[in-house]
Amino acid sequence: MGAGQDLAKAHAALIDLVKSDARVLKEPAPTGANAKFIDNGTAVELHAWCKTADFAALSSDLIAKAQGALGTAGIKGPDRTVYYTERK
Repeated sequence: MGAGQDLAKAHAALIDLVKSDARVLKEPAPTGANAKFIDNGTAVELHAWCKTADFAALSSDLIAKAQGALGTAGIKGPDRTVYYTERK
């Protein structure tokens, strides 16, 4: 997440995403966590349980859908803008 973003809102958006997938088990319930500070933001983790046979496909699908879910919730990623100044 980019600096200044609402982390609770980001967690809620990701948890809603996983709850909408039938492969995610209801128990234990999915959770979100703040993993670490990164340049210009915070890395978040999503913890969700599924059957072992579903893990690879579910993981791939959730990674593909996460950015869209966060964008729909108005959550922006880290600002990666680079400014160049010409010296004379």
